[in-house]
Amino acid sequence: MTPLEVSAYLGVNAARVQRWIRDGKLKCFKTEEGDTRVFLKQVYAFVKLHGFPNSTKVKMS
Repeated sequence: MTPLEVSAYLGVNAARVQRWIRDGKLKCFKTEEGDTRVFLKQVYAFVKLHGFPNSTKVKMS
């Protein structure tokens, strides 16, 4: 997922997602082109670990 997709999925702004990535709270990786991507399982782990307030809206399948 792109940071923008993560922000839409969690219902927060993209700057907040970028801050979580920068602060090491949300793990990501870079593509060969240098774009930032986050695995969906990392988003799930982030929600679970940090008690995300909208976690009832996030499907944890």
